[in-house]
Amino acid sequence: MLKAFHTILSIAVSIGLLGCQGNTKVKTARSTNANKKTVLRYQPGAKIVVEQTTESYPVSLIDPAQVCNTVTFYNQNGDLVRGTHSCDGAGVNPSDPNLKAENIKAGIVIGTIEGIVKPSPIDCNAGNLSGCVTTSTYRSMDLSAATAMTDLTMTNFNATIGTAAAFEFWDSTGARNQVTGTSNLSVDNVKSGVMIFGVTGDYPSATYTLSSASGTADLDAATFDAKAKSGAAFEYWNSAGGYQTGTGDADIIASNIVSTATIFGLTGNLTAPAAIDPWNVRVGSVINGVTGQLKTSCRNRANTSLWDTSVPYTVSTVDATADTLTITGHSFTSNMTVRVGASTAPTGITINSTTYYVIVVDANTIKLSAASGPGAQVDITAVGSNVTIYAWSDGTLHWWDTIDDYNNNLVYPTSLVASWSSDTDCNYSNWQDLTADGACDTAADNCIMKDKISGLTWSESHPVAAAAAATTTLSWQKAIQHCNNLSFGGFTGWRLATQKELMEAYIHGIRDVGYNGVGTIRALGSTHNNNLFILDIDQSFWSATAVSDNATDSWILNLFTGYTFSYSKSSAYQVLCVR
Repeated sequence: MLKAFHTILSIAVSIGLLGCQGNTKVKTARSTNANKKTVLRYQPGAKIVVEQTTESYPVSLIDPAQVCNTVTFYNQNGDLVRGTHSCDGAGVNPSDPNLKAENIKAGIVIGTIEGIVKPSPIDCNAGNLSGCVTTSTYRSMDLSAATAMTDLTMTNFNATIGTAAAFEFWDSTGARNQVTGTSNLSVDNVKSGVMIFGVTGDYPSATYTLSSASGTADLDAATFDAKAKSGAAFEYWNSAGGYQTGTGDADIIASNIVSTATIFGLTGNLTAPAAIDPWNVRVGSVINGVTGQLKTSCRNRANTSLWDTSVPYTVSTVDATADTLTITGHSFTSNMTVRVGASTAPTGITINSTTYYVIVVDANTIKLSAASGPGAQVDITAVGSNVTIYAWSDGTLHWWDTIDDYNNNLVYPTSLVASWSSDTDCNYSNWQDLTADGACDTAADNCIMKDKISGLTWSESHPVAAAAAATTTLSWQKAIQHCNNLSFGGFTGWRLATQKELMEAYIHGIRDVGYNGVGTIRALGSTHNNNLFILDIDQSFWSATAVSDNATDSWILNLFTGYTFSYSKSSAYQVLCVR
């Protein structure tokens, strides 16, 4: 007897018989004859029916009351028994209350009843399915409007939109869309290095140039230097894409570039010019960034303690009886200090050098006193001629207040007229120490000073190599010989200065260089008050210039006042040499 049972699904499962779909149980028993088998189908609420009978008998644990009376089988005890339930000819229990058409699959007949039940469709769970119910994810489409137009698919997407033909597709709502592609999606219309829908751009490039390109050579990094120096035209674009053109400069050659500079990869071989000396540039001018210091006009300074006046008033009448001076509309006040000028001084008055105090008589008349207060009036006994009167020490420097460089045997005057620029002030700052060791600071130095305005170089007084400056005087002829034969400070070519050269030296402030009145020697090459340069500058010096109407005389110059005069060539005066 076969002890094993195998469960299989029967046809009744697939049709949902009696509404118990999936619950049908089938047992198979095999007899000792392997080629014979019997299949019994058990349906809850129904009876066992014969699926197939053979010569062998099946083995079943089922209650015989549930088995048709046409079926014989072995029970659990191994006894051969027959079912006791009365079944119809088809093996169906016609009294089963579930045997109804609405419980049988449409197209299936059980017994005499044909089913009308159609299976409920499942939800669609993927694309392109049929016989399922659409969901919010998998929607239905109305394909009735589909045409022969190209469908847009994943495989033809890039190729389809890159042509100028129409194509169709459906969106997520199932709506049909019709669009035409573009033939502009091409390598010449896409930026170089960028891929759009499978098209890798090549614009701009040597193959697809910018639309504004003219065919002129491009300016690029690799050829920049060469094009800049070629003199040929080139084109380029700015950061905003604007078209630009330019032309190189063929003048960029080595001979036009200083040897210390490199321009566009080209190193020059032009020797750089010497630096510009500001003393070669006129004051007030700038050349190559160099501001000029060369003064073209030198004006006298002033000393208010020696001379400081206002504009003179004309005295119209001097009354020797009343001791009055008539000055129409004068502005003098009582006790104001004044001085008097005249061609002929009124008797009792000293002109120009004596300070008087004003006694105001009225708006047009004054008297003078020699004492502050004012004191008693000056007694005038004669009227004089061309008398003028002016305020003294008004505190403002005017051009008529200037004095000579002698400054009454004091140091160089220090005051400059208020309205004048320092560009007209010539003093020791215009001079340069050219002594061989760099400083005129010992007696043994061969001191040399350069006037940076005239460019002339001046020797120390009575120059003798390795000797100190001296006040030695020579005749004119000896002075000519001394300078002509001189080798001094490492230079030859010395000569005696002309009258105008000596005058220039005075004008340019040589007294401020060589003054020794204060007894102070400024060491370390100072050009200020250095009597190692000129031992006694407040003397007269020979010029090489003869007097035109008297060949026996030559011109001489006082370097302290600028006074020039002539004297016999046989006379003895001091010597300075110039080169």
